[in-house]
Amino acid sequence: MQLIRKTLLVLALCQTFFYAAFAQPKNWEKNFGGNINFYNLSDAGIFIVGTNDALYGLNPVDGKEIWKLEEFRKISEEAFSAIENSPLAAIVDRGMMVEHAIINTVTGQVVCKTKDLGMATVNKRFSNAILGGVLFGGINKKGKPTLMLVDAVTGEKRFEAEKVFDKNTEVICSDVYALSKDAFMISTTKAVYCVNAKTGEEIWRSEIKTDAPVITAPAPANKGMFSNPFAGVGGKSMNAMQAKLATAVSSKFFQVTDQTKVYFFNNDYFTCFDAANGKELWTRQEMKSPLNNYILDDRGIIVTTNQRDENYGKQKGLLGKAIGGGNKARMYMFDYNTGNQLLKEDIEVAGNVVGYSYDATGNKIVIATSSDKGKNRIDIIDITAGKQAIPKPLKVDGEIKDIKLVSKGLLYITENEINILDINTGADAWGKSIKVKDYVVHGFKNENDAYMAVDGTLYKFDCNTSTPTSIGTISLQGKDETPNRLQFTDDGLALSSSQNIVGFGLDGKEKWKVYRAAPGVSVIGKIALGVLAVASTAMMAANSYQAGYASAGGATAKGQYMSNQSAANSYQRNADNWGNIAVASFQAMGKRFKATRAAGDMQSILTKTADGTDEGVGIEIYSKTNGKKEGAVVLKDKKPEYFFDDIGRIVFWKTGNSSFTGVLF
Repeated sequence: MQLIRKTLLVLALCQTFFYAAFAQPKNWEKNFGGNINFYNLSDAGIFIVGTNDALYGLNPVDGKEIWKLEEFRKISEEAFSAIENSPLAAIVDRGMMVEHAIINTVTGQVVCKTKDLGMATVNKRFSNAILGGVLFGGINKKGKPTLMLVDAVTGEKRFEAEKVFDKNTEVICSDVYALSKDAFMISTTKAVYCVNAKTGEEIWRSEIKTDAPVITAPAPANKGMFSNPFAGVGGKSMNAMQAKLATAVSSKFFQVTDQTKVYFFNNDYFTCFDAANGKELWTRQEMKSPLNNYILDDRGIIVTTNQRDENYGKQKGLLGKAIGGGNKARMYMFDYNTGNQLLKEDIEVAGNVVGYSYDATGNKIVIATSSDKGKNRIDIIDITAGKQAIPKPLKVDGEIKDIKLVSKGLLYITENEINILDINTGADAWGKSIKVKDYVVHGFKNENDAYMAVDGTLYKFDCNTSTPTSIGTISLQGKDETPNRLQFTDDGLALSSSQNIVGFGLDGKEKWKVYRAAPGVSVIGKIALGVLAVASTAMMAANSYQAGYASAGGATAKGQYMSNQSAANSYQRNADNWGNIAVASFQAMGKRFKATRAAGDMQSILTKTADGTDEGVGIEIYSKTNGKKEGAVVLKDKKPEYFFDDIGRIVFWKTGNSSFTGVLF
């Protein structure tokens, strides 16, 4: 009976709270009776609160307790780790030996505990939606290195394998890559393995060394595809270190249209395997410096590597390679079938790649770079000729925000100037660049029409035929208020800052305006802003493993290869895969993702307000489509911590050491 009630609760939750935007504003308050240690919003939309007496999961719509797990009392925020794009979360307890517990954040089910499954300690953990499971690597209670695949729904062991690796010292270096429901691939410091997902038996292996992921020191600003998993933790706790270590990677697999081939790279090599038998289909390509980005072009895989600084070679392993040494960044182009270099030779580029764009023909690619000395340059590569299209890189002033090849040349937008340069001569196509003093925000309505807000003026121009034309004046109220986002709406665009939203028609005429004064500086100083990053698809995707590669692939010349698309599409693909599991809590992921399509239309503004009951400092919610006020809530505590979930359209704030309040708009 209890199971039936829980199932009905989950079904009701899936039906109601993902459509919160259609409900009338209402308040709820929950007192937990003990100090709140941390709080979170799971990817499935459940409000998670950790206290001294339990871990709670609340329905964010009404604040009602869905579940309470007393066994996870007093856990730290660092010990709680969401499993991205799924309803699952891991709780990492270091203790004497590391234990991982997996919970379903929608139902409160404790899916599994690794010690109960026979593991003495865990050093790696990867979930996979296609497999519908969680893979653990570590040492079992017999002291043997083991791989264990656990069902993500039931928590039952699919397999436990002690003999996958030859050496006890092998470290897993990649995420789990599922070829199907029956087979997956992983890489270690010694080899690449294909493993039977039902039995754990080796299907095939190929010897290829990969440096273990770095966790011992922060990586430099330009660190390539593989970020330091311990950066920013700052020694808060060993739980944080273990949680980061468990999912750290230093290699990656991917496929494109031909599912018989699997591509693999680490910071030394790029190659391709036959998925069925592990035969290496390429002559293994060795890269001269760590991979920075890759682009799945329809003619080949374009790869760019990082610049190396003078410290290269002074440290061993992946860290030594990541910090670089002396060599310039490079670009390669590998044939999909053979791995042969398609360019006449690998091309030196001016620095680490921060962005790229194709011309209209798809035969030239423009690459924006930033060097370790802070210089910003642009290279243009003729892909068909396999060489630089211009004699030397173009210098631009300021950090590059966007680049686009158009008929007149190269459109570039930096923090300091906007212009089109003739790619052959370097001359200004506009005669004179637009200088930026305070701010520039921009957007492309379509392939040709660009809009830019620059220092109080709104410009419009056709990228291919015209110079920018001033179509409107931007006047924001409040001290130091400048636009930070330009967003297109159904019938125009909206410019927004922290305290202003202004709606324009596409002709530049101001249609409506919202300004709400900021509370005094002393009041702002009492409010804990940005305590929790929640809400939009971009934010959630940015925290996911997939998002680390979103900018590194997916842009193509003619759109043939699209396996590695935007962060949002990666997020949707994962949500869809988890949603294929015929369990309501997993299908909730897809519903929440669909709700994100309506998110982003709302903006929260911190100001002095009234909500019908109280007056004071609080939050007002406005539509960016029409500027209409959707609601308001007064933050009653003297030092409130709050955040706004723009998917569920809910404001949460901590109203005391042991209580939270939510307002649904």
